[in-house]
Amino acid sequence: MILLLPKYRPVLRKIAPIKKSVQIWNENACEALRGCSDCTGWSVFTEACETVNELNECVLVVVVVRVVVVEVVEVVVVVAEHAVVVVLVVVTVVVVVVVVIVVVAIVLLLVVVIVVAVVEVVVVVAVDSSNSSSSSSSSSSSSSSSSSSSSSSSSSSSSSGGGGGGGRGGCGIRIKYL
Repeated sequence: MILLLPKYRPVLRKIAPIKKSVQIWNENACEALRGCSDCTGWSVFTEACETVNELNECVLVVVVVRVVVVEVVEVVVVVAEHAVVVVLVVVTVVVVVVVVIVVVAIVLLLVVVIVVAVVEVVVVVAVDSSNSSSSSSSSSSSSSSSSSSSSSSSSSSSSSGGGGGGGRGGCGIRIKYL
């Protein structure tokens, strides 16, 4: 439709003088008709077109119809141009909104991935620290139990050695000097 506008501009330029000449012709025809009181109104033009039987067609009506059609086409073309501009603006806005939504979704996805990775690292570190503390406490408890068992074994050996000396000392062997 946009390409039709340059095509009809020369037609509009050509129709304007034809319309003036047809108006002059109708005024002359109106003067020729008896009983016509007004030669400027639309009814006079219509009456002239209907009354003059020598003409096969009413030139004025044809010209007016052509002018109306060209004006309608021009209006449609202008509306189409504006509609195309509006459609382009709407499409641009929709594309921008879609791009923004996609970018926001990608950013949110990256944030979620980063948060999940950080949480996993924190959980692994916490588990490792708890495992290391429990292993160190168990090793310290085992070392303390081994030291207590060694101290108890040394005390039992010392107590058994003192009893044997007492037994030797109490053998009842007496040496009598004569």
